[in-house]
Amino acid sequence: MKHLIVILFIVFCSAEIFAQNISGTYRWDLDNGRRNFVISLSPKNAILGTTPTSFKGEHCGVFENGNRMDCSYEEYSISLNKVSENVFTGTILSAYSRTISEIKVTYFTNNKNIKWEVTKHGGGTTYFPENVMMEQY
Repeated sequence: MKHLIVILFIVFCSAEIFAQNISGTYRWDLDNGRRNFVISLSPKNAILGTTPTSFKGEHCGVFENGNRMDCSYEEYSISLNKVSENVFTGTILSAYSRTISEIKVTYFTNNKNIKWEVTKHGGGTTYFPENVMMEQY
């Protein structure tokens, strides 16, 4: 029984080491700030002592030197669920056009950055990028 408990402890601890928590703030910037996009992600329905598998977040896209903005202030606009190791899919609600697009986020463990992809545009005008690498900061 003692060995079983030790083995279970090792298995659960090693699973936590390889599970990814993508909470944080990520940024993409182009043309010295003429266009940028920032997202902030946090766990959704997190259980203490476990690594979350779903996340919620806010976004802010600024294009044309600030003349066009798509920002969700104090409103969660991003919803993500883990589909495989380091890959999350979900939706983003555009604050500009109020349309919902489908997204995919891939987390890179080596540099803690993400690849942001809009996999299905929801229609309307939006001011966030379609396919970019975003740095964590």
